[in-house]
Amino acid sequence: MNIKKIIAIITIIGVTSLFSSSLKKIDRLVDKINNSKNNTQRQELMNKLNNDMDSLNQRDYYEAQIIIRGNLKSFK
Repeated sequence: MNIKKIIAIITIIGVTSLFSSSLKKIDRLVDKINNSKNNTQRQELMNKLNNDMDSLNQRDYYEAQIIIRGNLKSFK
């Protein structure tokens, strides 16, 4: 295999793991929000979630919305 193919494969693997780590971070944050008992802490976590969502690219943003809509519990 030539060096260009090897570099391309490594780049694809690196980019894929980077995107999935962003979505895993969003998923963990949603779990923390769901398990939070304190309203102040919940609001801080929601602010962090909004900030993290702003930093995502369009594809990851769409997938993060699916995670949030499916997993985030509504609070009264």
